[in-house]
Amino acid sequence: MFKNVLVKNFLTFKELNFNLMKNKSSINKFIAIYGENGSGKTSIVKAFDFLQKITSARVIDTKFLMGLPSELWKEISEIRHGTKLSINISDYRMIDEKEPTELKYDFDLNGIYGTYYIKFTDEIIDEELKLLNDKKISKVFEIKNENSEIKTLISSNFFFDKNYNLQLNDEIKKLWGKYSFLSLLALEIDDKNEEFIYKNISDKLINTINYFLSLDIYTEENVGLNDVNMVKKQKKRGLLEINAVRGKKLPIKLKDVLLKYERSLTVLFTNAYADVKKVKYDIIINDDTIDYTLYFYKVIGNKVRRIPALLESEGTRKILKLFNQIKSTLFGDTVIIDEIDNGIHDLLMEKIIMSLIDEITGQLIITTHNTNLIEDLNKNSIYILISEFGGNKKINSISNYKFKTQKNNNIRKLYLQGVFGGIPICNGIEFDEIKQIFNEKKEN
Repeated sequence: MFKNVLVKNFLTFKELNFNLMKNKSSINKFIAIYGENGSGKTSIVKAFDFLQKITSARVIDTKFLMGLPSELWKEISEIRHGTKLSINISDYRMIDEKEPTELKYDFDLNGIYGTYYIKFTDEIIDEELKLLNDKKISKVFEIKNENSEIKTLISSNFFFDKNYNLQLNDEIKKLWGKYSFLSLLALEIDDKNEEFIYKNISDKLINTINYFLSLDIYTEENVGLNDVNMVKKQKKRGLLEINAVRGKKLPIKLKDVLLKYERSLTVLFTNAYADVKKVKYDIIINDDTIDYTLYFYKVIGNKVRRIPALLESEGTRKILKLFNQIKSTLFGDTVIIDEIDNGIHDLLMEKIIMSLIDEITGQLIITTHNTNLIEDLNKNSIYILISEFGGNKKINSISNYKFKTQKNNNIRKLYLQGVFGGIPICNGIEFDEIKQIFNEKKEN
């Protein structure tokens, strides 16, 4: 889980410190981030997205982009709304800023504490990883670009073979700056056999890289972009993620996995919707693959009718899109979801979240506008992102505010009154003035 994230000159943040600790010794496993529109909630999600992409970029470029025929790449681009698979780090820079962008992540990977730091402009100029080793935090590697000279420190406590380290140094000289060292190592782990990797690289470092790769991040632009990371999860847990609604040419050996989805979705939707009686896949078996499409069996006009999931409401389809992320929280993953409640009724989202919280075994971070949740959540889990004077941003758990709540003065009411900040301040909009502007006669 993540303990703290510090960013400077990153997207909409000049500087922001995001402390995810519940207290000095325990981490919040669930966090709901509130704030007014345009305050930067999505930028927080993108700080985690950046970490995953800066770790996976070399694997993706090598395995996907460089190896694909141009016509196939065009087809994939269209499916994925034209979003690049690889990363352009300049996209994460604060606009009109000369100072470098910096990010620092403090994390706890099952008792292995670590810190990852990266600094960049249009290329990476500083990168460092520290991990707990023999009861103290040790530097795993540090790479800097000083006056166009790359200086490298690689610890023998984490990289065991001198000859292999020389090979890594050659890769750094050729590719570092455009790619992170984490990304170069991720390709090594992906390319080389397991025996070789574990002989040459510390398992603590390997687990850290796989953790960053397996972050499950949902934003509208990221839907369907996790091919490489899905593979990592499958290797790690033996769990497969598939498109919950429909798919073609799924290997027939995975039919049992599909049926698990069917049973799980039936549990979810028959509990959440009064009119849903069951959820079922229509399966077409080919030679060694299957095609499948999801259907809802709903009571409409005193009759159970078979409705394609693709014809369901936007809210229902959003829940289906989120199903893999919901599932991931049950199996120890770190999951970050932007605008979790878009298109979903407040009360339904509240029930889903409150039912899920006690079952989370990893960490779930969401951004939301659902104020109903505030009344149910622990104060440690509620974070408010606010804009201070001069456009500076701050994010804090409301547990940091020292006050006593009363029956008629609960936390939700205090939030809506603006006690914590993070709400729109709008005294009304002069639409009559806008009307007059368009009614003005054309001037000669």
